[in-house]
Amino acid sequence: SILMRGGSERIVKYLLASPDALEDRITSVSAELGRPVGRGDLGMSVAAAFSGMFGIEWEPLRLSERDEAEIAGRALAKRRETDERIAGEVCPP
Repeated sequence: SILMRGGSERIVKYLLASPDALEDRITSVSAELGRPVGRGDLGMSVAAAFSGMFGIEWEPLRLSERDEAEIAGRALAKRRETDERIAGEVCPP
């Protein structure tokens, strides 16, 4: 994961650690640059780095509403599955 801004509270549930334990071990793009960074800037930078590293060019593509809905549904199901698994590991029945 690439964290855009500080605040380790959200990632803690995935790493099974306390925010205090992670404070000095996690950084973000914004913290490293000393300024806020938006998704657009970060996305363009990552895409440019991939282009340079792999010698490829990106072609803009717009998904259909149906495809976007299907992907969103899969992502939500995966997120719920992960949250349920983590909840079971952190707080066993």
